[in-house]
Amino acid sequence: MNFNHNNIQVFGLPHSGTNFVEWSLRNNFIGLDYKVIPSVNNVDGSYPKDTLLKHNYPTLKYSNYAILIYKPFDEWQKSLKKHGWSFGVTQYGYQKYIDSAKALGDNCYIIDWKWCCNNYLEFLSNIKDKFGVKLIDNPTQPMHRMNGDSGLTTNEDYV
Repeated sequence: MNFNHNNIQVFGLPHSGTNFVEWSLRNNFIGLDYKVIPSVNNVDGSYPKDTLLKHNYPTLKYSNYAILIYKPFDEWQKSLKKHGWSFGVTQYGYQKYIDSAKALGDNCYIIDWKWCCNNYLEFLSNIKDKFGVKLIDNPTQPMHRMNGDSGLTTNEDYV
């Protein structure tokens, strides 16, 4: 078993919905054994230096497939500010991030966070069909905000 490899690796800038997708992979699919992979940040204008692979430019170096979740730039900025975060990623850098996912072709599923939340079962079905993974019989959507621990736990209700 490779401890630095996932069948599907989640990517997204901080506060874009990565914990939501990681929770979904862990709780609604059979046999994925999703792991948190530490890394050194390689995104222009982003920090801290030590981060998780999911916040780096999307790559298939550590997985067979990738999911990029994103919020439109203005919404992403609002989400960061709401939680007291600040990043130096410009709109140009943000687009470069998304373009790096597009360059992965059919091995990457690019999804808008809001659409994902509003069309959750379709989102899960798309993952199943695109990547050939087995979905559990009665999938559930997280109904609480993530704790910031790579989708391991949830806490407060969504408002």
